[in-house]
Amino acid sequence: MKLGWALDHNVPDTVERQLVRAAEDNGLDSVWTMENHHLRDGVTTAAVSLERTHRIRVVMGTLSPSFRHPIEIGLTMANLVRMYPGRCALNLGSGMGETLVRLGLPIDHPVGRLRETIEIVRLLFSGERFAYQGDYYHVEKHHLSGDWLATPPIYISAMGPHLISLAAEVADGINLPFSSLEYVAESASRFTESSRQAGRTRSEQLICSEVLVQVEEEDQDLSGVRRLLGFHFSSKQFEKVVAPSGLSIDHQSIRQAFLDR
Repeated sequence: MKLGWALDHNVPDTVERQLVRAAEDNGLDSVWTMENHHLRDGVTTAAVSLERTHRIRVVMGTLSPSFRHPIEIGLTMANLVRMYPGRCALNLGSGMGETLVRLGLPIDHPVGRLRETIEIVRLLFSGERFAYQGDYYHVEKHHLSGDWLATPPIYISAMGPHLISLAAEVADGINLPFSSLEYVAESASRFTESSRQAGRTRSEQLICSEVLVQVEEEDQDLSGVRRLLGFHFSSKQFEKVVAPSGLSIDHQSIRQAFLDR
């Protein structure tokens, strides 16, 4: 088992710097950045985290191909790999549907968009000139200049059976959101079976599950955890991660409370 630290961008910058360094100093395997379209992007946080550390792997994410073109994702990843070889990885996701709609971005066919994104990124890292004609992305002619670069591990943050199966088929692993133990168990089983059906080597793939924690003194409250939980469970996407547990959570009331601030 490996342990990583996923950065919640609601924490102050000074605290975030301390957490990144503490993760490396205490032997954690990785730091994961998260893209929050209301607050911070996952790219600059990944670059700064790499610069602040010496050994630990930094997983840049969670980047959505509905928000960033696959070529842009690949070029950004290549730049980090050049500067910090062997320490970079990429985490992709479909994005929060409600936010994408408000920004006027597409939310249709997340499986197809993520599949084509991974194909384009890997073609880019091949160093060869290529053209790509997909259902959602078209590249007439492109290539990555400079020395050949090793393709970094690519993960998918996924909820739902179709994205989980896609991750098992085409990615190097999956990142499951913090959720009920029952949902994690179901998802891990689905990933393993889909990996087997796709002829992948399961031992070379990563299953990552998030556990929510708050770093505070004992006498301080849990308002930060409550706020983060409220944000996630106000989204209809997160109803599915609770359902297998049988717990009764009034998602609609949480959603309305968040809208009412």
